[in-house]
Amino acid sequence: MKKSALKRTTNFKPVYFTKAGWFYIIVTIVLGFAAVNTGNNLIFIIVSFLLAVMAISGFYGKKNINNIKINLRMPAEIYAGSAFIVKLKAENEKKFLDSYLLKIRFYESEVFFGRIGRQSSKEGKTDLIFQKRGVNRIKEIVLYSRFPFNFFVRCKRIPVNSEAVVFPKPVKSNESARSYSLNETEGTAAKDNQVSEELSSIRNYEYGDSLRLIHWKHFAKSDELKAKNFSGGLNSPVVIDLSGLDFVSESEISAAAYDIIDLIKMNIPVGLKTDNDYFPPDMSHGHKLNLLRYLALYDDNK
Repeated sequence: MKKSALKRTTNFKPVYFTKAGWFYIIVTIVLGFAAVNTGNNLIFIIVSFLLAVMAISGFYGKKNINNIKINLRMPAEIYAGSAFIVKLKAENEKKFLDSYLLKIRFYESEVFFGRIGRQSSKEGKTDLIFQKRGVNRIKEIVLYSRFPFNFFVRCKRIPVNSEAVVFPKPVKSNESARSYSLNETEGTAAKDNQVSEELSSIRNYEYGDSLRLIHWKHFAKSDELKAKNFSGGLNSPVVIDLSGLDFVSESEISAAAYDIIDLIKMNIPVGLKTDNDYFPPDMSHGHKLNLLRYLALYDDNK
């Protein structure tokens, strides 16, 4: 399931006039006819000046958007239908000229830079939403600028070839509506055979985590909320079983993604079983990402 986040516009124009530009051109043409008809040297000088300004605008406008390099960085966790932050770095590789009034557009998002000095860079960020799970690509961005006199808007396509694996949209499903099963494995929940939990690592606190998972000592020292990961524990591991199903719908994949996130937040090891693959129960952050990535590419993994 591969979608491009940037839709190429069929009517792309490398340059187009603004309202001020059209007004400027009309005035220049009218004065040009007046100069020819009257033979007035002063009008000829004015027209020459206006044409020179237009030429300077075209020359520096084109130079302004040349030699600009764009890099996009997307987060590790992206969910279909949910906004996330894209970080963008723009580098001006020109040796002698700064770049001004740059607007970078991709998909439905824009980032504006007032000035980027020569051989320097600036960073910005914007929100973006991918609607479907799977590999989503941003192949190119479009760079715009009205510099220097707002007569023209210069445009340029810049390839970026950035891609991200978008996880399924987590959607809670009623237990009775699931076609797959949540199977408890032989765990450590038996009261007569309890195993004490051991702290294995700490991670960033996520909304919905149990308060008992907060690492309060770390919070007291750094004012940063961290959650504890445990090995062992009193919770029985659970395996999401998608094997033996004739068809796995998008709603089932979204429900499985929700269960994975929810179970790990409750400190319950979770695994995944399909007709072709098996992931043993675990509750580490890396394991969660692996399961969600597998579901994101489920059609390709079948």
